[in-house]
Amino acid sequence: MKNLAAATVLLAFLAPSALAQGACEAQGGTCVDWRYYICHGGVEQGLCDGDSNNRCCMECDAECKDTERESSLLNIHEVV
Repeated sequence: MKNLAAATVLLAFLAPSALAQGACEAQGGTCVDWRYYICHGGVEQGLCDGDSNNRCCMECDAECKDTERESSLLNIHEVV
């Protein structure tokens, strides 16, 4: 019975974090401190636990990848 109570308390602390991370992952993102990452697909607030700097970094979709590719080609031509 004591083990069940300990497991319930542990689950109560871990579940909200897992749910928050799951909301971000369900949308195709990863929770990161956005100040230290470049998220080409954009960031979403409110999908990750922690402070306001912990945001959902979205994956770059096909349109985003095309834009990145075009930008990098333009940068190459400007340098040459």
